[in-house]
Amino acid sequence: MSFSFLKENKVFLAILFLIFSTYLWLAWQPIEKLLSGFLVDDAFYYFKSAANLANRLGPTFDGEHLTNGYHPLWMGINAVIYYLFPNNKILPIHLILTLAVLFFAGGTLLCWKIISQLVQDRTMQILLLLAYALNPWNISNILNGLETSLALFLLILLFWLFLRILNGKDRITDFLLLGMVGGLTVLARLDYGLFLAAILIFFLFKKKYSWPSLLAFSLTAFLLAVPWFLYNYFYFGSLIPASGLAYTLINHRLWFYKDRNLTQILLWSLYNFIGTITFTLKTIGLPNFYSASNLWKSFWSLGVIFFPIIAGIIYFYTVKRDQFKEYLRKLMASNEWIVFIIFFIAYFGLIVVHGAIRWSSREWYFASFPFLVVIFLALLLSRSSMEIYCKRILLALALLLGISFGISWAGIFTQYNGQLEAYNAALWARDNLPANVRIAAFNSGVLGYFSERFIMNSDGLINNSAFEALKENRLWELFKKERIDYLMDYEITLTYRFKSFLGIENPMAEVNRINIPIVLAPSSESYAGSHIGIFQLK
Repeated sequence: MSFSFLKENKVFLAILFLIFSTYLWLAWQPIEKLLSGFLVDDAFYYFKSAANLANRLGPTFDGEHLTNGYHPLWMGINAVIYYLFPNNKILPIHLILTLAVLFFAGGTLLCWKIISQLVQDRTMQILLLLAYALNPWNISNILNGLETSLALFLLILLFWLFLRILNGKDRITDFLLLGMVGGLTVLARLDYGLFLAAILIFFLFKKKYSWPSLLAFSLTAFLLAVPWFLYNYFYFGSLIPASGLAYTLINHRLWFYKDRNLTQILLWSLYNFIGTITFTLKTIGLPNFYSASNLWKSFWSLGVIFFPIIAGIIYFYTVKRDQFKEYLRKLMASNEWIVFIIFFIAYFGLIVVHGAIRWSSREWYFASFPFLVVIFLALLLSRSSMEIYCKRILLALALLLGISFGISWAGIFTQYNGQLEAYNAALWARDNLPANVRIAAFNSGVLGYFSERFIMNSDGLINNSAFEALKENRLWELFKKERIDYLMDYEITLTYRFKSFLGIENPMAEVNRINIPIVLAPSSESYAGSHIGIFQLK
């Protein structure tokens, strides 16, 4: 892999070094700042389970209940770090986030490598790469503590290796390497298997490549990834980890609190599908409004984004039809366009699966979108016929993205302010509840990590026993069986979100609420109007 383009851009490389040095500085901020700005509660599912793995307690969050609710490659990396620093709660988090920033830096350099193959103009290269490196949604996802940075790095590497094969580097060793990276990508994030499937389908339909090469690619990826799926099947009865299944079950149950007909279900799926698309537009600096309570305003908000694009296409097709057709013909004949389309189809599959089927759109699911958009812009601007428009287009984009990113950055550092309440609640439990207490929590990441008390995850994401209880509406029975003394969570989790899973009519009649200091709610933020409480089981 040649990186000669770096030597030709030493000044910009120094600028990138300063940018990523700043991100490393963010990774070493005090834990309270990381909790309020970047780390998500699910990240502590990794941290606590990795610490238990390192301490030979097996793949468990609470030290007792087995789980497969994680992506194995990132969990393995976390476990190694906790093995090296077993008696420190904060240092491993900083090291994990440092590694995440380094993966992001590696992915950005690979992105630069790909852009430099498409675009010769250095100013265009720099502006496109800055749009990627300075995107606040990127760094928000990278520093969330989850597998996002690793998965994104491997996905970009997979893109580059696939492009290299289509450009003529198609020795059997190249297919082996593509399969190896593809297998690791699946282990880093299972739904990224859609990208691998799209590549394989392309190879099968292309009929250009030899069977030994295709076998080298597919068997290598298969042999790397399949042990994890077999482990899930034989130990937990499902090929897919419980975390994805549990989150889907919960979201579907909330919708079916009322009787729904087929039309309502299809409309709700469509609403979530379009909502997922509107959210992904925000991650590239295109803020918009989308709400079921005001569909007309939502329609016009999307129209503001898509109208200039559609108008531009109509203009070029009408005024410069022959030139426009020739531009499209050359663009679509390029290997870069083929690779982009294959990856975009796979990404569209992510939107369908998470948005339209699971109704579970979390921002890190779609972290690949900003990369694909940057590549798409590089492709559009790489044709010689676009030279007269490039400067104006890039100047307009730089202005718009500069404003949008600036506004987004302002809110990044306080986006998870509510988690400070969970952190303070965990410290209160550590200081005020006996060491042998047994607690259950639905939002258990921060609580379980910092409380130094037994906290059983109860939403099923990192506890397969809880997931089985969720499916059978017997969570309360599980609490009794596990001798749970307290529930520790937002009141709304008992009165609404998980009420139907408990298997009892009136959960609040079965507990006594314990008053805790108001310091647990240091700001006006809440979870649907609810704050964390401690409820003693009767």
